[in-house]
Amino acid sequence: MPQIDQVPVGTDIVLKGVLKDEDDAALAGSSLSELKWWLLEVDSKTDGIIDTLNGIILTPIGTYVDASGNVTIPVTNARNVIVGDSTKSERHRVVIKFTYSSKIGIDFWDFDVVTSAIPS
Repeated sequence: MPQIDQVPVGTDIVLKGVLKDEDDAALAGSSLSELKWWLLEVDSKTDGIIDTLNGIILTPIGTYVDASGNVTIPVTNARNVIVGDSTKSERHRVVIKFTYSSKIGIDFWDFDVVTSAIPS
């Protein structure tokens, strides 16, 4: 299991990765016909949407995905807040859905929003 990053409340972060197809080949931004994202709070039973980020279309795609498939998703400080019942930390998930060649791919990142830095 990958390490879960801890993000202090109110901090700007940038999530980075590489979008790949079913053959594990990187997808250039120019090959995508659509790119959407969601920001979810996953600690509660409701898996709530944060800041109305519910399937928001990211455009132009080239701003977020380059020719080598490198994806960069900024999450601003106003969105890194604790929205549930937890007072010390809360798991958030960014989900991206990308469409290419009449196919759909999904990727996600989890991170913990914390009220103060927790020693590792």
